[in-house]
Amino acid sequence: NQLGNPVVNPKNNRNRGVAPPMPKKTMTDPIEILTAEVRSILNKITPQTFEKLANNIKDMKITSSLLLDRLVSLIFEKAIYEQNFSNLYADLCYDLEKSISTWSFLHVVFNKDHNQYYWIIDCQFIDDMTLPLAGPFNNIKDCLNEITSDSPPLTRSIPYRLELAQVVVTSNVLIKIYKNLSNSSEEQYFAGYMLESDIDPNCLPEKLQRFSSYADAEKNAKKKNSVKSRLLTLCQIDFNQSSSKSDVDVAIEE
Repeated sequence: NQLGNPVVNPKNNRNRGVAPPMPKKTMTDPIEILTAEVRSILNKITPQTFEKLANNIKDMKITSSLLLDRLVSLIFEKAIYEQNFSNLYADLCYDLEKSISTWSFLHVVFNKDHNQYYWIIDCQFIDDMTLPLAGPFNNIKDCLNEITSDSPPLTRSIPYRLELAQVVVTSNVLIKIYKNLSNSSEEQYFAGYMLESDIDPNCLPEKLQRFSSYADAEKNAKKKNSVKSRLLTLCQIDFNQSSSKSDVDVAIEE
């Protein structure tokens, strides 16, 4: 042209008028991440891929009751909408129920004052290993004797490899006790505490139903927080909704 600038053929400019691609959204919410991963796996399940993909789901870290709810609901929804493969999804739920003995977000608590047990879920205080602890103590009894509501604020963070040994309530104080797995020469325990009244009420299902033994509390906790229990709840909800729709249809016809 007269200005000496090169002429651009619009047909050759493939990006002309096209907005640049949006950057992918980074998911940080655990439920969103789980939803995306589970849906991706379920979309690939066939009789040939079942065993491998079922293991992928069983290996997922379900660290809260909300994540368990979401996992089961995704499988249930998939079974409803893809009834040709409903037997595979039923087998998947069966495998989950059979392979997972307990959930990390579920804890049995011993009430020392009343010699009773109850169970608790999603308690951040118990699950958070970064909170400061006191110790070391030689045994669990020393932990319980030393940790009271009058104990000074805890300031020590423990760099050892710890395993939760027991959760106890005494004098209205919730105490979590960890065993030091890094020391093989002698037993060592560390403990943290909070007031029982400060526990989030959402962590206390069934208004703290009490049990006479650890085994009874654990059995009830596993039953109420099982894949089977959640499936039955979803089936009941789906049945009620279907019945309501049928009632509406009958009323319209009349």
